[in-house]
Amino acid sequence: DRLAAEIARQSMLHMRLNTLAIHRLGMEKMHIKQHIKTLKASSKRILKQEETKQANISLQLKFLNPKHMLARGYSLSLLDGKIIKEGNLPLANQVITTLTAQHEIKSVVKEIEPRKNQGNA
Repeated sequence: DRLAAEIARQSMLHMRLNTLAIHRLGMEKMHIKQHIKTLKASSKRILKQEETKQANISLQLKFLNPKHMLARGYSLSLLDGKIIKEGNLPLANQVITTLTAQHEIKSVVKEIEPRKNQGNA
């Protein structure tokens, strides 16, 4: 009689433990699914932000491209195929090339003078 009662009690405990384990696993599965959903949403949001950053950088680079500057009406002057800067000024009688959007102009440098009003670039 006592053995049967103990077996019944053990069986009941086993069923409760089984039920609790199944419930706990279900709760954990639900939490994992929620975390996956959150991670997917976060990943999509971060990816969209990075795509926007990349698009903005591409647009900035486009506007900095010398060809874009020429298309806006500016020109570039070259000495030996390189843009003329303060460090590589041409000398008198050297040929420089000025590029516009539609033309390439060859010029001979007559003289180079420092700018008198350097404050107004």
